[in-house]
Amino acid sequence: MSDRKRLIEDLDFISDKISSTTRYIAFGILAIAFTIITTKGTNELYGKIVYYYSNIIYTACALAVLAILFDYGQYLVAYRNSYNQLVHDKKSGRLRKMREWLFFSKIILTVLASLLLIITIGLGVV
Repeated sequence: MSDRKRLIEDLDFISDKISSTTRYIAFGILAIAFTIITTKGTNELYGKIVYYYSNIIYTACALAVLAILFDYGQYLVAYRNSYNQLVHDKKSGRLRKMREWLFFSKIILTVLASLLLIITIGLGVV
């Protein structure tokens, strides 16, 4: 197997793992935020967090939802790009760039949402 082919397979494997992890983290953020918001009446800490920092929690949720949508969008763009190459025998640099942009954007959004949620929980504990 050539070095180039091995590198392409390695890149495919790694980008798939990054996408899966990003998706899991984004859904986890939504689950944690949902738990905090829905149990605010029964838990003093969660009540304090929601009372003082609800906007930050909702912002983290919005970023997580955007990350999930960007993940889905990346797959749609990849499908369209592959379809164009297969059926119409043409490559689209624009679709490839859009796919890369969506890939990196979902990572950035997930990291930001994670940081917001971690900081918010930390502020609630203090």
